[in-house]
Amino acid sequence: MGIIRRQSIKNTIVSLVAALVGAINMLLIYEILLEPEQLGKFKYLTSTAFLLVPFVMLGISQTMLRFFPRFEDKEKKHHGILGFGIFYTLTGYILYLLVTLICFDFLPAKFQDNYMLISGILLFGVIMTLQGSYLASLKRIVIPSIFNNLWIKIGVPILVVLYHFDIISFHELEWNLITVYGVATIGLLLYIKFMGQLFLKPNLSFLTPELKSDIKAYALYSTLGPMGAVLMTQLDQFMVTEIMDYEDNGIYTMAVYFGSLFNIPLLSIFSIANPIISDSSDKGDTDNIRKIYSKSSINLLIIGLLGLILIWINIDDIFSLMSKGDVYAQGKYVVLFLSTAKVIDMATSVNGAIIAHSKFFRFNLYAILLLGVLNIFANYFFINTMGINGAAIATLSALTLFNLVKFLYVKKKFDMQPFTLNSVKAILIFGVVFIAAMAFDISFDNTILSIIVRTMVVGLIFGLLIFAFKVSEDINGLIQSIINKIRSWV
Repeated sequence: MGIIRRQSIKNTIVSLVAALVGAINMLLIYEILLEPEQLGKFKYLTSTAFLLVPFVMLGISQTMLRFFPRFEDKEKKHHGILGFGIFYTLTGYILYLLVTLICFDFLPAKFQDNYMLISGILLFGVIMTLQGSYLASLKRIVIPSIFNNLWIKIGVPILVVLYHFDIISFHELEWNLITVYGVATIGLLLYIKFMGQLFLKPNLSFLTPELKSDIKAYALYSTLGPMGAVLMTQLDQFMVTEIMDYEDNGIYTMAVYFGSLFNIPLLSIFSIANPIISDSSDKGDTDNIRKIYSKSSINLLIIGLLGLILIWINIDDIFSLMSKGDVYAQGKYVVLFLSTAKVIDMATSVNGAIIAHSKFFRFNLYAILLLGVLNIFANYFFINTMGINGAAIATLSALTLFNLVKFLYVKKKFDMQPFTLNSVKAILIFGVVFIAAMAFDISFDNTILSIIVRTMVVGLIFGLLIFAFKVSEDINGLIQSIINKIRSWV
């Protein structure tokens, strides 16, 4: 088994464990042990810090991945590419400090109040991101995933538990968020050292004028994409807090969690499809790209629609089980809007990858940056007029518009579109099952039993209709294999 396959399997396991830990954190530890205002406060700190990461790094993370093959030579210490990266990153961080300190009086109020905390988390955030890119270049993604994903989801709840038992104050909890990210950074540094890959001295003579020119050109484009991405997908929590307050962001954060569940199948299929599309694009195999585009679309659409039904028919019972459910239930429609946004993102599937791996890759960067900027104004308008529901509507609008633009671009440039009659079937089945589930509610005195039975019945009916109408070849094949196994046991 090759290193890439081994690392991918291990990383998938780590991601699933992290998702489980994240669910425990959000629905048990954070919900029970923190007030919504406190949850909103520390989520504001971390989300704002990572919102700033691409602005500080200025594309160095993606540039390192792109140009590492040219630098790669362990005997020559990879020509000190890690040292170049750290120097570039710290330069960006110093520029951030200078700009924000000079313009401090013009910064948003809550950002001013938490400037030192956000800046501390940001420092370790950019170094962690750089280390992750360096290790990914070395085809090592599991340990970075453990530190950057799993450890954070373990370390922060530990602080919350310590706060709950009065071992630390909430103020100390906030400052120790920096410690959690610091531990991750030091852990990755020690891992790089353990691998014998810690080379910090840049080889300036290796940077020829031609290589410098290539790096500068690529860094410019690789800066725009991440900036636009965070403005389009991570701006909402920052603006909810700045325009409203920490408690509103706490309610919004809880709702965001339910929408984030859709990322699991989305990222799984993307991780599989991306390298295949890249390879097919290099070979000019448009038929295979078209096939992947269509198949991933229908499969993700079915999964997304099922997830949307199951979340919505159970949402009231889920909130009723929470200790502060009456407060978090204010985010009920945020869940609906954000989940719908994810379903649209899933239905349009790999359109971004098709563009990214083509000669038109720059379009993705311009589009996402433009829509990211538009999202600032959308959030400002909708939050001021509709509160947290407005933030969700802004995100829904931004993702819908972004995917529509990419859909039309792929249709025009590649003469491809992912939707078929089966897409219509899936939506019609969703509509029928959704209306039936809302009209004939399944409820018992026991709320947990209601959720379990309702989920099983609705999920089974949805699955059988998808199977009966042959909506997805892949899903039908999976269901048929399960049926065959059951028959063999009987």
